[in-house]
Amino acid sequence: MGDLGKIIIGAITGGVIGSFLTLIANSVQARGAYRRELMRWAIETAHKDFAADNELYNTSQSENLHPWPMSSYIHYHYKFINLLDRGNVNEQTLKELLNLQKKLLETYTEYDLPQHFKRGYYKPDFK
Repeated sequence: MGDLGKIIIGAITGGVIGSFLTLIANSVQARGAYRRELMRWAIETAHKDFAADNELYNTSQSENLHPWPMSSYIHYHYKFINLLDRGNVNEQTLKELLNLQKKLLETYTEYDLPQHFKRGYYKPDFK
């Protein structure tokens, strides 16, 4: 094989390797962008949910009603959107999500987080 053949084989091999690595890089980048988009949806939905609960709190005369911290809303909505994304929404996964959320909210209550909430938290009846 002459020098020209080696150059052609090298160019083809380099092109194939470069294309393969570009494909992998684009795939990783697209996955990261998709995860960021899911998080953005979760934050937007959580913000609307929090605003609705906060409005209820502001118009309520109850001393035992206050929205949970925003992070708990984001946590719930992000987990729920991931279930929807995987097509895995059923009775079992929803119960698992509610149990996970219940543990998170119990932790907020147990450690009185955050400290600036003075009127207490709404305590949902998890079944």
